[in-house]
Amino acid sequence: MAAKAAPSKKDKASLSSAGSSSSVSSTSSAKTPKAEGSNNSTNSSSSSKRKADIDGGRRSSKDEPKRNKTKSVETKVSAEGTVYAALAKLKDTDPSKQGELFIQKLKECRRLHNFKDPEAELPDKEGKRQTLVELLEWVNPKSSSTLWHEEAILTEIVETVGCNLYRTLTKRQRIPTDMLDVDEEEPPFDPAWPHLEPIYEMLQRVVSTKDIDPSLMGRVLSASFTERLVELFDAEDPRERECVKSICSRIQARIQPLRSPLRRAIQHSLVMGTSDGAVHMGVGEM
Repeated sequence: MAAKAAPSKKDKASLSSAGSSSSVSSTSSAKTPKAEGSNNSTNSSSSSKRKADIDGGRRSSKDEPKRNKTKSVETKVSAEGTVYAALAKLKDTDPSKQGELFIQKLKECRRLHNFKDPEAELPDKEGKRQTLVELLEWVNPKSSSTLWHEEAILTEIVETVGCNLYRTLTKRQRIPTDMLDVDEEEPPFDPAWPHLEPIYEMLQRVVSTKDIDPSLMGRVLSASFTERLVELFDAEDPRERECVKSICSRIQARIQPLRSPLRRAIQHSLVMGTSDGAVHMGVGEM
């Protein structure tokens, strides 16, 4: 049998090259999963970073109201030292003296404060607001107290309401064609609303409650009171006009002696509000 021929130098070089190529290929194949794993890790890291940024943004937006809230608490006005703060709380007063204190608080709330200057009389404004809120807790159908059902106190309530509501309305100069764009402009809000709102709410509760005889309300509320109430339909603040509308509706429904004066006052306002050159803000509500 013939012996095998030894591989030539050229064959050895070919075998070496093939082996080297196979080795490189296997090495590359081994490294590929690692590279893919690295890419996945990078993507995961980027995703986590984005999520952290989003969560951080959410936390920042959640924390924002807290910072604002803290700031508002720091700038809160104190009513200490005012005539309102000097009066005792109704709930802490002997029941036999609550009626007298109630009337005293009502009389103090007839004071009018300067809302044209936002920085003027801040402690007094806050003191009156707090007192009105306290009185509202008692002028309430759900309250266990019936102090406000008494004619003497009802008379004082109506007097306080009149002192706060019946005023010269602040009005801008308008011409009839201005009313065509009234829905598109920013409505002017009365800066005294923190005091006007609880006053309107108090009157609303008085004329709405079924616990007070309508005939008693007919004696306490006069025709002139109703006529002046209708004049407030001309207020520029839409919140005030809505309050007047609601109260007039309750008076019309419950207090029979005031129905005719109320209708006459509304008719008069409508005639005046639709005359040539006149501009009346509350024609729609009436």
